[in-house]
Amino acid sequence: MFYIPILKDKQGERAAIASLADKSHIVPLIEVNDLSPDVEKKVRALKRCWPGKKSIYIDVTMLDGYEYKPVDLTNTIARFLDLCIQTKLEVVPVIRTMNSSAFYKGVGTMTAQHDPAHLCLRLVRDDFADSTDAIRSAIDNTISATKTDPTCIDVIIDGGDISGQKSYKRVAKELRGMVEELPYKSNWKSITIASGAFPADLSSCPANQWNKIERTDWLAWESLIGQIEKKYAINYGDYGINNVNWPPQIPVPPSAQLRYSTESEFMVYRAQRRDGNEAFYNICDDLVNLDHEFYGPEFSDGDRLIAEKADRNGGPGNASTWRQIGTSHHLALVLASLARISGS
Repeated sequence: MFYIPILKDKQGERAAIASLADKSHIVPLIEVNDLSPDVEKKVRALKRCWPGKKSIYIDVTMLDGYEYKPVDLTNTIARFLDLCIQTKLEVVPVIRTMNSSAFYKGVGTMTAQHDPAHLCLRLVRDDFADSTDAIRSAIDNTISATKTDPTCIDVIIDGGDISGQKSYKRVAKELRGMVEELPYKSNWKSITIASGAFPADLSSCPANQWNKIERTDWLAWESLIGQIEKKYAINYGDYGINNVNWPPQIPVPPSAQLRYSTESEFMVYRAQRRDGNEAFYNICDDLVNLDHEFYGPEFSDGDRLIAEKADRNGGPGNASTWRQIGTSHHLALVLASLARISGS
């Protein structure tokens, strides 16, 4: 059983996955929204956060919507993937049913160098909006365009943003319907169900106190596998402590805050902006002294840093640091939960 966290290509997220002590049951999916101006620098940053001989999904499908000429798109994708190969980054390209022929051609320059090839097909809710025959046809066209067999393709069923959902059981039912409509279920290399429950807006969370938000993504998946685990092996995916639609660039730096996951909830504490970054010390101190909430400094690198900040060791950090800390803890928590479920 594997964990597929869907993360942005940002410093805090890269630092979090780099700090993981055990990387044996996790395959990050990194969304890369821009390959300019320095592609080599981008590849080096990805390589530093992830070791060789370990697969990592790289999703550059967003580039397909930019104003590239077809030949330029093909060459851009091909060059990026070729640089990944040169640095021995075990990249698995992400594809979607809506990608252009120019995009598939760019990916094909890499898959042609591997026998067998290895791809990741990311399906979203819109892919399941039509009839079962239409779903099969779209997937067949994608397989044909990439010249790759289903046995070499990891499928991610991405339920998207479920932060507004009140019932995890309803979400589980919706996701199960998508799984049932997926063709060739026994043929894919793997199947993952992902979604994101963290809200886009925290303005409703009062400042200077802990706010608790249900981890609907985890609860829905846990409910779902209880229903179908005997039929299919289903991996878990989420968007970490980010909203699904978290923008690549944030115009205004946030106030000091900590997002801390528990088995069934996100705990969110945000200071007032006037308190400055130094407020992060007090947030960490408050968490460390909460009964039965702090997992201890040995649990993850993020928890180690929380304990240090509670003692006012080092600087308070910034938005990137706070995201790194929260993400590090979240990744470790999900991996521990999956190990408990699988009995490993």
